[in-house]
Order: sequence, then structure tokens, then C-alpha cells
Amino acid sequence: MSFELGDHVWYWNGKISFETDIPRKEWFGHLPGFEPDNPIDYRGYGKEIFNFVIHADEIARGRPQMTNFEGSFAWLNNNPGNITGHPNGTDFGQYPGKFNWHNFLIFPTWASGYDAIAKLLRTNLYATKSILDAFKIYAPASDGNDPVTYANAVGVALGVPVSTRVGDLDEEQMLVMQDKIQEIEGVIPGASLSWDSDEIPVVIAELLPTFVRKYSRPRALLQPRSPFTVEVTAPVGVPGFTQGYGGPNQGGHVGPSWYIQYGMDIGGAEGTPVYAAFDGHVTKFQPHNPAADSGRVYGAQIFMRSPNDVMGGFYTHLTDVADGLGVGSGVAVGEFLGRIHKFGGISPHLHLALVEIIGGAPDGQYQGIDLYQFFLSLQTNNPEAFVPVQFWQDGRPPEPQFRSARFGVLRSNDSRISNAQPQKDPQKEPQKDPHGEPRNLATLVLETLKCEATDDTGSDEPYITINEDEVWRASDVDAGDIRSIDIRHSFDNIARLELLDGEVGADSEIGSKIIESAEASSGLRRAYMNNGSALYIVEYHVE
Repeated sequence: MSFELGDHVWYWNGKISFETDIPRKEWFGHLPGFEPDNPIDYRGYGKEIFNFVIHADEIARGRPQMTNFEGSFAWLNNNPGNITGHPNGTDFGQYPGKFNWHNFLIFPTWASGYDAIAKLLRTNLYATKSILDAFKIYAPASDGNDPVTYANAVGVALGVPVSTRVGDLDEEQMLVMQDKIQEIEGVIPGASLSWDSDEIPVVIAELLPTFVRKYSRPRALLQPRSPFTVEVTAPVGVPGFTQGYGGPNQGGHVGPSWYIQYGMDIGGAEGTPVYAAFDGHVTKFQPHNPAADSGRVYGAQIFMRSPNDVMGGFYTHLTDVADGLGVGSGVAVGEFLGRIHKFGGISPHLHLALVEIIGGAPDGQYQGIDLYQFFLSLQTNNPEAFVPVQFWQDGRPPEPQFRSARFGVLRSNDSRISNAQPQKDPQKEPQKDPHGEPRNLATLVLETLKCEATDDTGSDEPYITINEDEVWRASDVDAGDIRSIDIRHSFDNIARLELLDGEVGADSEIGSKIIESAEASSGLRRAYMNNGSALYIVEYHVE
């Protein structure tokens, strides 16, 4: 199913309900001390319950069940008079068949709701009655109202006795009555969210329709920020990465929410570590609640923004999230976030979406980013690379800057090594080193070296070391040259592959890469070595 305009939904802790009343028994009935006959017993969770209403130009959000909190029913429903109705009732301009709590009507615009007050009061039910008798119907005492006080307040505003017939009021007087009713009903503004806002819970965003909203009010012209770069790395741990399962606008990745439409599904075995793809801070966090998992929404959800608040990301289908992670947490690129969660028969994967915020958060224009093939290339060829991505702030798609990348360099705060869990050979027990630690023996096979650009204006004299031991050297290498290496080197657990250029006086490091024994049997791989001027590609595999 999907929402229609005028629909409302209650939300609490990853759960949603389309009922007119909060489903207290369903959500809180199992908690000790629950009072089923107390309509305001939310077991202390009342402040965490939200009501969302779907309008053409916004998603309205509030907490109308809480006294004097933001987003009253009158405001949420575009119904300043809190007019109630029933199926097949009189058409006052409301969404047909749409009702919120207490059967309040829901209107498309504030103007239509305001005009509906006059339409209602001009009907025979009210027009033939005095102001006092009219408000005994409009705001009956049986609903907890005080119709006499209500009528007197309206009479004072109009400057007429409450015995005056409603039908005798002229248009100007009716406007005064409408204003007074709006005031008494208590309109408290809430949050007006754009359809692609990351403040809309994913479980609700999944159900938003994808049609073009014709009546959206145009946004103000934005003042773009200066272009900037964000250093990006592969988010899925090397040992468990499997394949890509689809990028933006593919499969179930449909709008209007950027974090769904621009999703990139990067496959990984269940339990594979997931790392932060960029530096940022957590702006919204939904921990994993297994009881709330469904075929569309499952696992923990993490929204992040870059330090300058002009680029954001969304991670989901996670479990075992890093201790202490929550709203406000600072996260460094490469830092452990959690592990891939498998649900039902769905192939396990990370859902990652990125967005550029033109003009900056929170009021900027959110423009989804398609870097799906870029991430698959990183995951396949050099998952330890840190590649600057250029963002332009003018609507152009971002551009990875490979020539400025740092290949194979692990930061001191990169938790990949400490969190990686290499897959063990089930056929034999790992050997032990002299200190009793498990050893994962493997052989690194270096195949070819390709030069894309040299370190100097002339030829290079490149040589390769593995764990600081020189294993191969060449001379007179120019751009475009391909050299066969054909070197085999045994190592335990982790090998550091380094490429240097031999120079008179001091050698120049071109690049390095950490290679794990867990890469065994993963086929031909490439290590990109770059120091800002030179660019080399080393092809290798692990046995």
C-alpha cells in the first residue's frame, strides 16, 4: 500500500498505525501498570509519539496528544475550527473520507479549512439558531467543552448578544467569528517537512506515493556554499563483500525520499563489518528492534552529515551497532558502525544513500547522489582507498578525484583491522605462532605493474617492498609501460605492500596497501598507488 493525500499515521519507536486513535493497548498493553481505561496512559512514552499528515506541499508532524506541545490537531489537519465529520458527510472542501483523531476532518490547505468554518455555520443546523445554542452543538459539553463560555467569547468579539441568530451575521461578522473560533480551538504549529526530509521515519517514507506533487510552493532561491571535497572509502568489510544488488532508481529504490530513491545496496555476508564511508556526525539514529523488522524496513538506521553540513548519508540493515553510537556522535571515515543484518530470504546487504545539500542543512535543497558504480569499484579493486569526491554546490553531480586519492593507507582511527574477521578454512585448524596466536598463512602473488603517470618528468625507478623487505625492482619506467612482476611471497594475516621510486639521495613513496590473508581465492585484484603525481596499478591475487 501507499499513502494518499489526506492520510494520517501515528508513529512510535519504529511502529506505525493508521487508526484514528493511538493504539495504546497494542503498543503499551504489555507494560506493567498499563491502565486500559485511561485514555492518556502511554506508560511514559507520550512525548515519543508523533502524528504525521500527508499534504500535497508538505508532511505535517506534531504531538497533538500532549498538552501544549507542537503540532495541534487543528494545525496538522488544516482544520482551524476542529470540524468533525463522518463518512458520506457534507462536503466542506475536505479530503473525502479522511479523518484524524475524534473524526476531525482533514483539509488540503489552511484556506480551505478556514472557509469550511463559515460553510458549516451557514448550514440550516446552525443558521437558524442563536449563537449560544449554536455552540452547544459546535462544542458540546459532552466532549469536555464549555459551550456557554465559548459562545460568550464569540459574542464579545462580535459586539452582539449571544441571542443573535447566526444566520443574521453578515460576511464581515462571520470572518470575526471564524477568527475567534480559530483562536479558541488553539492552533499550535508543528513541523512542516518536505517530502524528502530525512526527519520522516523510514517506515513512513517507504509508503509515500511517487507521483509529482503539482501544488508544491516553490522554494526560495538558495545561496549555494563554496565547492568542497569529502574523502570517501568503501563501507563494507573486505572479507564479507559479495556483490552489488542495485543502485539509485533501481528495484524498490523509488522517491520521493532521497535516502530510499538513491539507495545503493552493497552486498555482504551476514555479520560483515560496516564502516563509515565519510567523516561526519550522527543526526538521527534508530537502533535495531528485531520485533519491528519487515520486508522493507529492517535493522538499525543511521543518518549522518558531513562536518560542514552540506553532504549527508543514510545507512540501514545493520545490527550490533558500535557501542555509544547515537545522535550527536562524531564518526571518522573508516570507523566501525555495525554489522550487516540478514532478514528472511533477502540477500544480506548494506543500504547506503548519499545526498548533497545545496545551500547547507537544514533548509538547503537535498539532491540525491549516484555513486553506485564508484563504490562497487572501490569494494572490488581497492577497499582501503581514500578518494576525495568533489562537490560543486551548483547541481552538477559530484566527481571522484582519483589522482588525489590515498591508496592502501589505513588511518590510525580506521577500525578495519581490529574489526575485520577473516574467514577461516573449515578444513584445517589455523596454525599457532610461537606466542600461541592463530596464524592465517597465505601467499601474495604479484603479477603486473602498470604506470599511468610517473613521479618525475623523466622515467621512474620503481621498486616494491612487502613488510619492508624489497622483493622487486625495475628501471626506466615511463607512462603507459606495463611490467611483469611474477613474484610470490608468503605472509601471515596481513601484508603491507609498498611501492617506491628510487631517487638519488632519498627514495619517494608512491603508495601502499594493506593486504589480508582473508582475500585468498577472491580472484585478481588491483592496488592503486598514488602520491599526487605518480599513479601506478599493481595487479595481484592471494592464494
